Amino acid sequence: IAPVDLQENRLVRGEAGFLAECQMQITERVEGYQDSRTGRFHPYSELQQRNPNMRARTRNFRTSGVVLCLKEAWFANASLRRALADWIRDVFLREYSVSPQDVGSAGTNISVVGLDGGRQRGSCIAIYDETYGSLRLTEKLYLDFEHVVGRLCAAVESGSLDADEQLGEVVVELQRAISTFSTTSSTPRANTEAPIGYDQVFTEGSLVYFRESGQMGTDVKIIQPTMMNGSLMYQVELPARPGNKGGKRWVDASAVQPSAMADAWDYAWWNRETEVYEDPTDTEPIHVGNTGDSAN
Repeated sequence: IAPVDLQENRLVRGEAGFLAECQMQITERVEGYQDSRTGRFHPYSELQQRNPNMRARTRNFRTSGVVLCLKEAWFANASLRRALADWIRDVFLREYSVSPQDVGSAGTNISVVGLDGGRQRGSCIAIYDETYGSLRLTEKLYLDFEHVVGRLCAAVESGSLDADEQLGEVVVELQRAISTFSTTSSTPRANTEAPIGYDQVFTEGSLVYFRESGQMGTDVKIIQPTMMNGSLMYQVELPARPGNKGGKRWVDASAVQPSAMADAWDYAWWNRETEVYEDPTDTEPIHVGNTGDSAN
C-alpha cells in the first residue's frame, strides 16, 4: 500500500494493525458450477474429461475495497478470518441495501505490499467491490467500519446470528482492536521550495514504493541518488522474488513514491552539483550520497 493506492488517504492504524480503503488487484478462479435445480456442484476437473472446453477459469481485475490487517494471535486462524469477513460483508450489505453480487470478501490468500516496508501475507481480511474499476461501494464500509462491527457485535449478543462461542469472542476482540486505531498521514513531507542547486530527495535507507508502468509495485530501499542526463535517478535495492533474484538497479525518481508507513522513509536536502546530502545553510556535507558506482 502506497499513498497512490489509498483512496483519499484513507488509512487508520494502531499498535494492533491497520484499516485502509485502497486499490486492489483481485484474482478469482472458477473451479466449477452449481446446478440451481439440484444444488449439486459440478467441478470442471471432472467435466473436462468429457468436454475439453469445460476447464477452470481465472479472472483478474482492478478494483477498490477495505483491507483490515491485525497482528493478533486470535486473528491468525484462517477459518475464523473467513467467517469474520463474510459476517462483516453480510452486515454491510443489509445496513446499506447493497446487492450481494456487487461486493466480495476474502479471509485467506491476501498479500499486502508496502505498509511496513515488506510483503505481509495472512492475518488480513478484505471486503471489495466485485465490479471492474470499482464503484467504491465499499467506501461506506470504511467510513462506518466501527458502526458495522458494532451491529455485528449486537447481532452476536442477541443470538440473531448463528455463531459459536469462539466466533462471538472474536467479534468482541475485533471491536476492541479497532477502537485503538487513529488517523495517520500518508502524504509526502516534502513541502519546502528547494534552494537553487538543491533537491529534496529520499535519504539513504528509506523504504519506498517503486512501480513500473503496467506492473504491480514493490517495496525497494534507497541506496543513493544521482543525476543522469539531467534527470534525477535513484539507485535502489530490489527484493528477491520468484523468477527475479533482486539486486541493485537505477530507476527514475518519478517512479519512486513514499510508502504509507511514515516512519520508513524521510527526505533530506541534496546538492545537485556535488551529489552529497547537506543542509543548504551548512558548508560541510553531512553524508556522501554517491560512491562512484556506475549505472547498470
